[in-house]
Amino acid sequence: MRLLSGVVLVCVSGIPLAGAQPAPEQVGAAARTADKAVSRYREGRYAEAETLLREALAVYEQARPSGRAADLASTLSNLGLVTAAQGRYAEAEQYHLRAIKAGGAAAALGNLAGLYIVQARYGEAEEACQRALEALDAAGKKETADAASIRNNLGTLYHAMGKHLAAERELRDALALQEKLAGPDSASAASVLSNLAALYSSERLYPQAESAGRRALAIQQKALGREHPQVAASLTNLGSILRGLGRYDDAAAMYDRALRIRDEVFGPGHVSAATTLNNLGDLCERRGQRADAADLYLRAQAIWERALGSDHPNVAEALHNRAVNRMRAGDAKQAGELFERALAIWEKSGLTESRRAAASLANYAALLRQTGRQNEAAAMEARVQRILESNPGTAGLTVSVSELR
Repeated sequence: MRLLSGVVLVCVSGIPLAGAQPAPEQVGAAARTADKAVSRYREGRYAEAETLLREALAVYEQARPSGRAADLASTLSNLGLVTAAQGRYAEAEQYHLRAIKAGGAAAALGNLAGLYIVQARYGEAEEACQRALEALDAAGKKETADAASIRNNLGTLYHAMGKHLAAERELRDALALQEKLAGPDSASAASVLSNLAALYSSERLYPQAESAGRRALAIQQKALGREHPQVAASLTNLGSILRGLGRYDDAAAMYDRALRIRDEVFGPGHVSAATTLNNLGDLCERRGQRADAADLYLRAQAIWERALGSDHPNVAEALHNRAVNRMRAGDAKQAGELFERALAIWEKSGLTESRRAAASLANYAALLRQTGRQNEAAAMEARVQRILESNPGTAGLTVSVSELR
């Protein structure tokens, strides 16, 4: 059975069978069940995949003394992936930790890192990635699909941390390896391409971003089907790229389709929809639809707080956007309060030197100037400039609200 790997990844222990060791035919049936679960996962049918994996786990738990450790570890980590895909992050960590203990070190560490990225536990994510790569290197498996998946996670991590040059290096290495192993039109390559597109978009490199994003989307629609959750993620990325290019109608169509897919697969209010809602809010803001934007930001914030906690960086993003929305509406008091909350989260997350924090600082500085607090604004602007100058990935940006937002 192949171990699934993913960037976005959450415990309920398996139900061991009482009595004697399972018969060989039971173990064989469990292997087929686990393989069927992998297929269901790739089809985006996560609840079905979870049920099948639990059936296989029950057999492997009972057969553990008979040398089924590899199958047990794979099944545990795959359960971590499918439960996380459904937004149940607390469970996934335990599944991945159990998988590591059962002997699935490298791949399970990579998947655990993916979970930690989602939860903004960046130091732990980087440590898990490095441990996984060291384990693969020691085993002579540097040129494997597991290595490519871990490098994809590492690139995504560095992007989230604002280390754009390191992110691009890791993502390019991951893409080259996936194309070599699985082919340039594989779903594995498309996952990396989508992450590259997101990175280029955040750097305002929109032509490169659109090229990578459209290629990823085309591959995923062919390999996974047009209604797959990974397609929704690429649609959201592409929507943000088109928004940056000023093609608002096209961006809105991408966001609307992404939300429809996620609502159909997961139901309304799933954590995966929050980014799309937040970005759609920004699109409404740019179109002058301020009330619609405020509602969308608030919906995204509520989802992130429920799924990830009130101190997650994604919550700071929503707070920042709400602050800008209130500032443009002339509500300086509420805008200032929201900026302060966002900045407190950046501080707590260790991201005070990131471009994301710089955006909050720059826009808050603009608000302070509007309200006559010139000295505080100047100090904040100088801090923003230092952040941009110290980060090569943002060297071309300026301290203007429109550019940083």
